[in-house]
Amino acid sequence: MLLRYYYFLIKRNILAAKSVANTLRSSLGPKGLDKLLVSADQEVTVTNDGATILQKMDVVHPTAKMVKYFIIQVG
Repeated sequence: MLLRYYYFLIKRNILAAKSVANTLRSSLGPKGLDKLLVSADQEVTVTNDGATILQKMDVVHPTAKMVKYFIIQVG
């Protein structure tokens, strides 16, 4: 039973990291698309820079926060 729970947690962590990557995927490369970001106070930003997208994004999941921090600091 405990092994099944650990498997579930690992799957959730992988899903969180993949969702951050999928958010940025369409903005990468020479044919990258712009993202329209709207903040809580209705501030509008149009960008295709991955670091800017991540800085404006609110992340709750701990693994997704770790991926976000790593991409901003290293990338």
